[in-house]
Amino acid sequence: MNIEFYEKKYRTGKEIFRTNKLYAINLIEDSEKQLNILDVGCGVGINSSYIVNKGNKVTGIDISSEAIK
Repeated sequence: MNIEFYEKKYRTGKEIFRTNKLYAINLIEDSEKQLNILDVGCGVGINSSYIVNKGNKVTGIDISSEAIK
């Protein structure tokens, strides 16, 4: 897949869901200690938002500028 594939997906508002992401975010326990997490391939930030709501700090990056807008 190339960058245009992702740009088109995000331009049309179609987030790309993957079950492995759900598994990964469920591994992050609620904790009193704040974690610093790098979300590589964050898309529009759905999973990043979930992780932030659990009390953590997230930096998200994605190949698609459309996703980051």
